[in-house]
Amino acid sequence: MKKIKLLLYVFMISLRLIAQPTVGLVGYFSCNNILTNTGSLNITATNNNTVFSTNRAGTANSALQFNGSLTSFLSLTDNGNLDFTDDFTVSMGVYLSSLASSQGIYDNCLNYGGYGLFYFNGPNTLQFNCKNGSIAATGFGVNQWKAVTFQRSGTTMKIFIDGVLAASGVVGSQVAAYNYPPVVGQMFFTSQSANGNYNPISNGSKIDEMRFYNRALSDAEIISLTPFTLPSSIINFTASLKNSNATLYWDVFNSNLTKEFNVEQSIDGINFKCIATITTLNNNLNFSYTDSSLISLAATTVFYRLKQHDLNGISSYSKTLSLNLQIKQKSIILYPNPVLNEANINLYSSKPNFANIILINNVGKIVLSKVWNLQAGNNATSLNLASIGSGSYWLKVIGNEVFETHQIVKK
Repeated sequence: MKKIKLLLYVFMISLRLIAQPTVGLVGYFSCNNILTNTGSLNITATNNNTVFSTNRAGTANSALQFNGSLTSFLSLTDNGNLDFTDDFTVSMGVYLSSLASSQGIYDNCLNYGGYGLFYFNGPNTLQFNCKNGSIAATGFGVNQWKAVTFQRSGTTMKIFIDGVLAASGVVGSQVAAYNYPPVVGQMFFTSQSANGNYNPISNGSKIDEMRFYNRALSDAEIISLTPFTLPSSIINFTASLKNSNATLYWDVFNSNLTKEFNVEQSIDGINFKCIATITTLNNNLNFSYTDSSLISLAATTVFYRLKQHDLNGISSYSKTLSLNLQIKQKSIILYPNPVLNEANINLYSSKPNFANIILINNVGKIVLSKVWNLQAGNNATSLNLASIGSGSYWLKVIGNEVFETHQIVKK
């Protein structure tokens, strides 16, 4: 195990040393206090009410920040060099300050059969359109840097977030008409307003390290781009359920620059709360945390993520994990449901044992609990619910051989 982790550590470090691919790099804007293209072809950027701000590492004047208005954007004069009709790859660091509205990130005649990237607030997705085909990636967070790559490869379109494939689908069939210049930080359609811009990126949002390739990069090449916008140290994050507890594990390849991790929990995957703070000591590379609060959660699924706080004051999030609280070895039978006065529960046990029966309301308060002594074979018990109010409740049965959550309705 130690050898495997050492090799993984070496691999991750080596990714930071790999030179970024240059073959097919037609446009590259580093956004380091200048908007000059250092790619191979003639592409220029015109600044409209944007300023230079801090990047992922907290370095000043190293990322482009927008003010959230229709007049804050970059206009690219590409001389046709970004009007791709075949394979291409676009990569950039993206930081969204708000998820309150739909936001254009990059648009090259998306509404005319071209291609573009935007955040769609309705389903909370990052959307990539190409030739009127569309794919969507979920889990795009607020106030955190993400390394985003979108590409066309043959008839397939893909979105990568932090170097990991997040969505794929089939390219559309509309013939592209590149009659308008590409725009960064907005979406564009002539009928939307006097200048055609709409859905601006939110105030305080940033874009960094924009790269345009006239070919489809390999997965390894895409991974090599992520350290420049996402130098996060988390390389492994897992969650497992045992009895009534969730155990989280994560590894890092360097904790020297990290102050602490917040363990965050959610029952809907959207609203998170911090349930623990784990500090880094003695350059530890392996971490774990056990969450013993599951018995009081009014949910069948729980979500976890890590918030990493670095010593330079920069914070970033891990991926989000979901844990099914109905993973079980034995299944109970619950009837009737809805219930008027008495709920019946049947359960088979392989040996003498016990289980806890807990009834929870929708705000997480335990309104009834009972210890169920089990015999080997079939077992039956009942709950008297005559005294509790009408409504929806969560029934949990927790033991060595069972961990189940069922929603029950009291009439």
